[in-house]
Amino acid sequence: IGDVPQRIDLAVICTRAERTPAIVDACGAAGVRHVMIMADGFSEVSELGAALERDIRSNARKHGIRLVGPRSVGFARPSARVNVTYLPGNAIAGTIGVISQSNSLCATVLDWFEEHHVGTSLVAALGDESDVDLGEVLDYMASDPRTESIFVYVDAVKNSRRFLSALRAAARCKPVLLLK
Repeated sequence: IGDVPQRIDLAVICTRAERTPAIVDACGAAGVRHVMIMADGFSEVSELGAALERDIRSNARKHGIRLVGPRSVGFARPSARVNVTYLPGNAIAGTIGVISQSNSLCATVLDWFEEHHVGTSLVAALGDESDVDLGEVLDYMASDPRTESIFVYVDAVKNSRRFLSALRAAARCKPVLLLK
């Protein structure tokens, strides 16, 4: 990644868990400030995986990298023609923001949206939320002029104070449907 002459806005990592900490470190050394990790095999499977995830967070912090994932299915911003997911089909541009901690539920919602011609402003599947979390994405969607309503699927809340603050703020200005 250090050999790429252009500035890189986002690195997407889709490789074995063992290789990921070194790749995040290389991204930081190359000046990449945003990394999404689609790979799995971290804290959800073993103590070794949890240690790898801690190394990733440490490397990201050392370089000032914002991190989505691991185990993220990605994100899409249809109005900007950005789709950084491995989901089949394409999200349609619209006004509903979708945030999900479940990759399979995110895929199901997007399939239903496509079948019924419902558009989304932003889709964010957060994975394990090593850095970027529900509260932060809720804050973003609350201030996003393209998002008129927000659908959130929650498995578990890691930072309850930030999440509840963001949820209250979002619900003051836009309809929010939360599924737990």
